[in-house]
Amino acid sequence: MSDQVKASTVAPLKYFQLSAFVAVYILSNVFRTLPAVVAPGIGQDFALSIQSVGYFSAAYNFAFGAMQLFVGIAIDRFGPGRTVTWSFAVATFGSFLSCIAPNFPILLVSQVLIGIGCSAVFLGSLVFVSKYFSPDRFAVLSGLVLGLGGLGMLITATPLAYVVEMWSWRAAFIVVSLAAVFAIAACFLWVDKKEVQTTAQETVGQSFRLVGSLLRRRGTVAILLLGGVCYACMISFRGFWIVPFLSERQGLSLIQSGNVVLVLSVLMTLSPFVFGWIDPGGKSRRYLIVASALAMSVGVLWLGFSYQKPLTTTLIGIVAIGALSGFTILQYADVRSSYEPAVIGRALSLLNMSVFLGAAIVQMMTAVVSDLAVSGDADSLQWVFLSLSSVVVVGCVGFCLLPAPPKLS
Repeated sequence: MSDQVKASTVAPLKYFQLSAFVAVYILSNVFRTLPAVVAPGIGQDFALSIQSVGYFSAAYNFAFGAMQLFVGIAIDRFGPGRTVTWSFAVATFGSFLSCIAPNFPILLVSQVLIGIGCSAVFLGSLVFVSKYFSPDRFAVLSGLVLGLGGLGMLITATPLAYVVEMWSWRAAFIVVSLAAVFAIAACFLWVDKKEVQTTAQETVGQSFRLVGSLLRRRGTVAILLLGGVCYACMISFRGFWIVPFLSERQGLSLIQSGNVVLVLSVLMTLSPFVFGWIDPGGKSRRYLIVASALAMSVGVLWLGFSYQKPLTTTLIGIVAIGALSGFTILQYADVRSSYEPAVIGRALSLLNMSVFLGAAIVQMMTAVVSDLAVSGDADSLQWVFLSLSSVVVVGCVGFCLLPAPPKLS
């Protein structure tokens, strides 16, 4: 009876605390997709090439991905609440640094700090849900966190595009920085003080050795290979290239492009719910992942080679890509079903590392491809979209040909 009373009183508090995680996750998505609307202004103010602006966009993802192994270990040792609170404080500092950055190198440093600070948010939210809520609530609540986090992409569509166009890219960073202060305050005030007393039975060295053993397991390479290209293609398209595409191919203004990005972001927010609902599980889930990835790559390729297409036709292609984007949530479900519970946290951190390092590498790759195309008098957007489509196809081929985890064989 006492346990039932305890559960009834603790559960509402945990939902309240989960809302703090959601607020921080929304802002991490704002930071992740903000380059789409501030990159043109940054390039103009600092007289940057497209390749340099691409490095700015990739800096967040590179830092984010590089931190994933450390984040997984920190969450195990100090708890998700404490880890997310202090790491996001670093992101907030980086955001304020962006507001006052006097030159491009300082701006790059600020993006790295933001990427480091946001690196614990999503994984910390998942661990918090798995730790404090019953297993049958995990899929629902993690999907809710992921979906609500998509609101961050909506914020960087029309609202922040308007701020940039009316004032400047620095004004956008000021707005986000102030919001980050409130999110940090919520985490600091609402985090469960008992939760931060979490301890780990293993040493730091044992933690890293366990990660190494996971990398050597059958099926891990295939999972990480596909994880490194699918989100990378989508976020490169949504987070960097869609605005130049709409501007050059369709002649849209920044605010008009922001409206299109807003529609795409709504679809990217809703799509994970749909794919989570239709998840067939097992090998069928893997077939659905590959089919969706290939369909997305075809859509990106079609846009890249579309010339003088009506805006309506272009929008249909963008809508299709947005509707397909949610299949990436099935990759996390694939990991959960491929590894035992004792190592699932580290396995998810490996996938996260692959996802965001892949995003950074692919974004830098597209910047190089664009510069090479321009120097060769070729259509830069065509070659960029071709490269995005190609890396997804390569990932799908590797995923299908490399050994699957034993549970799925």
